[in-house]
Amino acid sequence: MNARAWLSRSGSGLGLLFGYAWLAGLVPALPLALWLGGVVGQWPGGERTLAEPGGVMLLEVLRSSTRELAVTARAWPAWLALVSLAAIVPQGALIAQLASRERASLLDAVARSVRCAPPLLAVSAAHLLARVVAAAVFAFFAASATVMARSRLGELAVVAAVAALGGLGACALRLVADAAAARVLAADRRAGPALLDALDRCSWRAFAQVVAAAALGVVTWALALYLAHVVGSETGAQALVGAALRLLSLGALVVARAIQLTVAARVAV
Repeated sequence: MNARAWLSRSGSGLGLLFGYAWLAGLVPALPLALWLGGVVGQWPGGERTLAEPGGVMLLEVLRSSTRELAVTARAWPAWLALVSLAAIVPQGALIAQLASRERASLLDAVARSVRCAPPLLAVSAAHLLARVVAAAVFAFFAASATVMARSRLGELAVVAAVAALGGLGACALRLVADAAAARVLAADRRAGPALLDALDRCSWRAFAQVVAAAALGVVTWALALYLAHVVGSETGAQALVGAALRLLSLGALVVARAIQLTVAARVAV
């Protein structure tokens, strides 16, 4: 399937996923962003001041915003869990479009995703639990290996290695969960059999494609955010360009996620 056919088949689902990701990030970040904008907006350099050498202003902002950061930190875990579970609708709709033999409308895809919500929720909950357990295991090994490291460079190498292995593990879990969701949507399977089917159907090639999509998305996201920082927000034009670059960074992550879902749909069908 070429890019034009892919967009023709799944463009509406991709737009729904982008809108969901934008809204999911906007709701918890908006209060903090408004407060932080009110602080840095009074400085001549705007948000660039936070990245000045030495980090004095950044540390001062963090010191003076302890209460706001504490409130946000307490709310984020519950919000992330809710967002992860609610994502079954937009992600399920996109998978339904990709896995369908005929071109499916967005309404039909959303309706199918809603009808299959119970097994999709079970798959999503299993994936979330596996991610939490894997993160705890990797954190334990990272802490243990860091203690045994004999130098600062050794500690950094250990952390980098554990982070890389954790990223690969996250991609593997993501591929299995996505393929299971695709089996639920394409074959009306229950969560347990769908997960077993996904484990049986996944291949190293599909895993490599998922990892490549994740790496490309993260690199593009980071580059767009860096360019937005370089542009700054001193004038209206700069603020507009910066906002466009931030939307581009989000779009890069959404497209990378859509590529991963495409790989999972091919594995499952």
